Amino acid sequence: MFRFFEQQHQPIKIKSLKELEPGFKPRWFRISFRLILMGFLSMPVIVAGSVLKVSLLIWLGVAVFHFVMFALIALSVVPRGMRFVGYWWPWVGLKAAQLDSWLERDLDWGN
Repeated sequence: MFRFFEQQHQPIKIKSLKELEPGFKPRWFRISFRLILMGFLSMPVIVAGSVLKVSLLIWLGVAVFHFVMFALIALSVVPRGMRFVGYWWPWVGLKAAQLDSWLERDLDWGN
């Protein structure tokens, strides 16, 4: 179902990172940037909830902030951990390679 809504793209063929245009950002960078933006936007929600004494806003802001922190840690740790475990269980290593290729989907190293 999700593949139906995905846009078709052509990866950028490169041999080194110097060939990329200066404004290029891979998928993992865009995901991290959006998560950090969500974390910063949750702070005014927490402050507004505490000023207005609305516990639902405070809870919502803290929940979003915790989600952002968990997602950022997972985005940086999970692929490395899966690669490490993949030495003993090859199917986990295959999933790690698929995850890496998805996170850097916009690049084609031409291997």
